[in-house]
Amino acid sequence: MNDPIRELLQQIGASKTVTSTKLFANFLDQVGEVFELYGFGTTEVFLLEKQERADTSRQAQAALEVLAMMETVPLIHKRRAIGRTIFKTLPTIAGRTPRHSQRRRANR
Repeated sequence: MNDPIRELLQQIGASKTVTSTKLFANFLDQVGEVFELYGFGTTEVFLLEKQERADTSRQAQAALEVLAMMETVPLIHKRRAIGRTIFKTLPTIAGRTPRHSQRRRANR
């Protein structure tokens, strides 16, 4: 039986852009939330804006590549929560451990 999500995960894991990019949990949480709430178009605009910033450019480029891959899977159009989960777990899918932001909260 054909599992489109498994195929997508393999495709993401094979992407040199994704596997070579340092992905931060904070950034991926934001992308996942925007995707689940607003869908493909708004997420693309969000990522294009992030791509213009030096601190998020490479992450945004990797996420845009993943977004394009996800767009070919009809199930993700119907259940955007799957896409959110994929974004949040990109480091694991890519075989890497997620990095946490180095910024500290003022209350600490």
